[in-house]
Amino acid sequence: AATYFERAIQLAPAYAPGWTGLGAARLSQANWGYVPVDDGYRKAREAIQHALALDPRSGEATASLGTIKMFYDWDFAGAGESFRRALELEPANPDALFNSGALARIENRFDEAIAFHLRDIQIDPLNPTAYHDYGFTLHYAGRQQEAKTALLKSLELSPELENAHALLSRIALAESQPQQALSEIEKESHEGFRLSGLPLVY
Repeated sequence: AATYFERAIQLAPAYAPGWTGLGAARLSQANWGYVPVDDGYRKAREAIQHALALDPRSGEATASLGTIKMFYDWDFAGAGESFRRALELEPANPDALFNSGALARIENRFDEAIAFHLRDIQIDPLNPTAYHDYGFTLHYAGRQQEAKTALLKSLELSPELENAHALLSRIALAESQPQQALSEIEKESHEGFRLSGLPLVY
């Protein structure tokens, strides 16, 4: 994806969505460890800031900048402001809704987080990650059965979705079902989540 976006901005250097897409691709690479974290986030920030210089009213770029503030800078107040601004510009922006929910969950504002997730799902009902994060929040809110339903929906849409089985394993532990927890963690497709989940179960 990053290669295609780079080609796009070579062809049209003033095309803001190309820079936004490149920033989002770099952000994903850094988030998931496909590139060195510091370098990946630096490149993501540069691309997103370039996009915003070209189009200050881009809700997508504003939301991406908020994601960097939340996950890399640990600037939760700044991230919240970016997400609010992104939703002012684009009320149906799924990234802004998704990450507003994640930030609210981090700050233990579970009712707000759930409301953001439900809006995200309403806008994009076939997005497995939206159901995954909804289930993640419900789990932390202590609503285990609803969390399980959301995560099973995410797996229905994307059977190899990372971290879904790991979360189902944690729900089983919360419900005092260690054998079910073991069964779920052994199905986890992402090695990191599987290896971090196994000690919890054992």
